[in-house]
Amino acid sequence: MERLSCAVQRYAWGKQGTDSLVLRLAQSGGHVIGCEDDVMMETTFAELWMGTHVNGPSRVVSADQSLLDYIRSHPDLFHNLPDLKYLFKVLSVNKPLSIQIHPDKAWAR
Repeated sequence: MERLSCAVQRYAWGKQGTDSLVLRLAQSGGHVIGCEDDVMMETTFAELWMGTHVNGPSRVVSADQSLLDYIRSHPDLFHNLPDLKYLFKVLSVNKPLSIQIHPDKAWAR
């Protein structure tokens, strides 16, 4: 098992400051660095991403490389898959949202 450094997404519909589970998880895991406490209390934290998405790729801490590079350099651990087929998210929602999935055409069939 490897420790990941994960991306945090800040959207208007997220919860503010420490009301957000995303911020609390990110702080406990060392994913949010460099913000002052008063700034964090005014900021919304909506999603903690674990995956290889280009807008918020996770990093494998021990290897100091992106999760995608780690997957590709250890094919035996990932059954020779070139990438993950999903993006795992932890949400901290302050406003109602619709449920969404985004399959590619082949997977949707």
